[in-house]
Amino acid sequence: MLRHPDAVQWMDSTISEAASHLSVRMARTIQEIVDAPPADVTVIPSKLVFDIKRDSGGEIVKYKTRVTARGDRQEIGFYEDTFSPVAGDISLYLVLNVAIQYDLHLLTQVDVKTPFINSPLEQEIWIYLPVGFDVKVLRDIRVSLGGGADCSKANFLPNNTQIYTKLCKSLYGLKQANRNWYALQDAFIMRFDPRFIRSYMDTCLYIIWTPHAAQSVGISLC
Repeated sequence: MLRHPDAVQWMDSTISEAASHLSVRMARTIQEIVDAPPADVTVIPSKLVFDIKRDSGGEIVKYKTRVTARGDRQEIGFYEDTFSPVAGDISLYLVLNVAIQYDLHLLTQVDVKTPFINSPLEQEIWIYLPVGFDVKVLRDIRVSLGGGADCSKANFLPNNTQIYTKLCKSLYGLKQANRNWYALQDAFIMRFDPRFIRSYMDTCLYIIWTPHAAQSVGISLC
């Protein structure tokens, strides 16, 4: 990554991802960092996944870095239910048609940043973090990159010390991550307005029915 022409952008993306997990403001995905986990736990490895988000014209919009758990290493007992419903195309068409029919001007799409790491985790899961996943170390490297230093030198690279952590929240790559995120959305919508009814045809579609539907139609799609 440090030898890539876009090294500065990738480093900024990685620092942002690290800060999201370690920040108290985000209620912390990572509870504690230790040199060695308890002897009776199985530790799941993790890795950094890099991706580029482009617009319709092919121009780069965002450099994305994600810490992803190796869910393929999870064993039965680390997770229970994994099924997560996904909104269907018909439900989306329904929402758009209702918005047009009743002239709804509050049709809003919300993009949640790092959604999975906001989801509560029921099981106790330990992972070992990608090598060098430390905000201070990453920021030091970022300063070096901005200063035009030769970052191919070994002394600029994070050390190879393996660090372990217990997760407080869900994480990309875990088998139950999608289901945990759906459960969080479901709980939020039902708390937001108890009048919402979950559709029998699509459990990602929530509807409020009132006698004066033209004045007050509430639909949520997650």
